[in-house]
Amino acid sequence: MPPVRRGLTLVELLVVIAILAILIGLLLPAVQRVREAAARASCANNVKQVALAWHLHSSTHGFYPTDGGSYALDDQPQNGPIRFTSLGNPVPGGFRTDDQCASWLYQVLPFLEQENLWRQADAPSIREARRRILATPVKTYFCPSRSRPQTITLLPDPSSPDHTWYPIRASNDYAANSGDFGKSNGVFGFAPGRSVPLTEAAVTDGLSNTLFVGERLIPRDFYLGPNGFTETGYAWDGGESLCLGWAPFTTPGPYTPLSDGDDRKNPRVKRFGGPHPGGVVCGFGDGSARLVRFTVSPATWWNLCRRDDGNVVGDDF
Repeated sequence: MPPVRRGLTLVELLVVIAILAILIGLLLPAVQRVREAAARASCANNVKQVALAWHLHSSTHGFYPTDGGSYALDDQPQNGPIRFTSLGNPVPGGFRTDDQCASWLYQVLPFLEQENLWRQADAPSIREARRRILATPVKTYFCPSRSRPQTITLLPDPSSPDHTWYPIRASNDYAANSGDFGKSNGVFGFAPGRSVPLTEAAVTDGLSNTLFVGERLIPRDFYLGPNGFTETGYAWDGGESLCLGWAPFTTPGPYTPLSDGDDRKNPRVKRFGGPHPGGVVCGFGDGSARLVRFTVSPATWWNLCRRDDGNVVGDDF
């Protein structure tokens, strides 16, 4: 009776390993596609919440949020990168020059279940309230396809006292539509040194045809690195809170969205873009969130970014 063989021969072992490698090679792309689909759905939900927060702000105050304006860096209640009438009582955005100077991302916090962060009623001082707000990441402001909510720490700069007073800044992945460079045809009106709020009546092209918010372009090397991608933080006006639909840089024209993987010479330009295959997640004035294709025509994109041009929006987005 021949002896019973125990175990595998080398050839059989190699065959098994090869089969496992093939199965892994077939399954891994499918798993990655499922993960990306889930991340994109989560990103779309974030953008939808932010777009709806614009409506809730309008319902509460009678106008959309502003993107702030000029400020004085001191510790008086009426000044600073975030204005308070008194501790625990932030100034809302508005039409006067002494209204809220922090960005729209700060102004809509109460409508994203972040009123405690917005108000900072338990802070020991207004300066500490500002420091906490600027340094606290808001999960809703981050696309899960990129990275976790994060902050960066700015180096001291004698010419910028805010770097010393408020060195830790929370970043953000979403920005509002500022329309054409230097004009007031996006979702903000502009006056010297500040933005002014708009009402729904100013969106004459229709809410469903006007882009309000979307993912901002961030090169992969930045959000995969240790310090993220920000200079001012989400609560500062301008900075990382706005993107353009048309710009005069390099070749003037509509600023169609790009993929984060695109190689660009100027990574800090205010342009919409995203990490998702095929397009960028955008929120519209009617509260909907849609994936706008990277192949959208310049004319269609330009019309989506202008609230009052009267043009018919194409169907190629």
